[in-house]
Amino acid sequence: MMGDKQLLFSDSGEAFIMYGQHGRSWIALFDPVGPPREWPELVWRFIEMAHARGARAAFYQVRTQALPLYLDAGLRVYKLGEEAHVPLAEFSLKGPRRANLRHGLNRAEREGLTFEVIARDEVPRWLPALRVVSDAWLAEHDTQEKCFSLGAFDETYLARQSVAVVKRGAQLLAFASLLCPPTRREATLDLMRHLPDAPNGTMDFLFVRLMLHFQ
Repeated sequence: MMGDKQLLFSDSGEAFIMYGQHGRSWIALFDPVGPPREWPELVWRFIEMAHARGARAAFYQVRTQALPLYLDAGLRVYKLGEEAHVPLAEFSLKGPRRANLRHGLNRAEREGLTFEVIARDEVPRWLPALRVVSDAWLAEHDTQEKCFSLGAFDETYLARQSVAVVKRGAQLLAFASLLCPPTRREATLDLMRHLPDAPNGTMDFLFVRLMLHFQ
């Protein structure tokens, strides 16, 4: 939806790799999309295309079960970070292990923080307030929009998603855009921003309330 990647399709058209180019690097985002039987041919073709143009190929944020495919293609594995998955059917705030989350939720609510999910068709009228938060966050971190593996603050892009917000009274403190496929199997946070002077624990409050919302 950002339009910042190229697509390489398999011969059958049933699978594709999405990728970007930066300097001499061709970087695919995630594993190929489509039936796994199509993946080996696509991976090899992507690598060969990059090499033929004097570039190097890389795959970013691949899944563990797909690592043999990339090793067979002569690539090396580097761990750059971790990703958290929360199985919502089992999630609960009860018990000593969740005490910090429970206390943080209660403290945020005592301080007047509220949570709301803005439906996609309502997002356009929220865009000016969302931009204020986004611009303040970018200025605080002295950075620019990232893109590629994350969405950027693009009004057309944001208006195609629902957005979770945290407010105190009428003031918008934080937001996160939500990728929610119609299969209802998984929901993913994408663009996350908060005001520099938002209370401590604001984003934790947002995350916990989102888990409960999707549960």
